[in-house]
Amino acid sequence: MLTGDIESKALEIAKELGIDEVHANMKPTQKANVIQELKDSGCTVAFVGDGINDAPALMCAHVGISMSKGADIAKATADIGLLKDDIEGIVQIKELSNKTMKLINGNFNATVGVNSGILLGATFGLFSPITTAVLHNGTTILLLINSMKGVQLKYK
Repeated sequence: MLTGDIESKALEIAKELGIDEVHANMKPTQKANVIQELKDSGCTVAFVGDGINDAPALMCAHVGISMSKGADIAKATADIGLLKDDIEGIVQIKELSNKTMKLINGNFNATVGVNSGILLGATFGLFSPITTAVLHNGTTILLLINSMKGVQLKYK
C-alpha cells in the first residue's frame, strides 16, 4: 500500500484489507518512483488512487484505476474509472478479465486445432471443397455462439 496518510492510519487500513507491505507519509513522486521500480523489476502494476497526489502514480502504472468520487485529476490520468467507490469492484474486474481471456484462448485453440484438421483432411482428399467449406464455416459459427454466451460473473 502506498499512501500519503499517516502511518498509524495506513497500518490500520492495511490490517483490515490484509495488506502486508505499507508505505505511509509518501509524496506523489515517491509513489510514482515505487511504481516505476516495480515495473523495472518486471512486475505488472495496477494502481488505485483517488487523490490529486495519486496522479503521477496512476500515470506511471501499467493500469491506473480511479475511484468515482476521486479528484478530477485522478480520474483524468487513470485508465479505468470505477463507477462506484467500492474497492471490491477491482477484484470483480480482474476475475471477469481472467475468465474472458480463458474463453478467448480456448476459442482460439479450438479454431486452430479444428481448422487445421479440416485443412489437413482436405489436403489429403478426405473432404470435397464444399464439405471443407461447410465444416470450416460450421466451426466458425459454433465458436461464435460459444463466444456469445459470454462470461458470467456473480455480483453481490
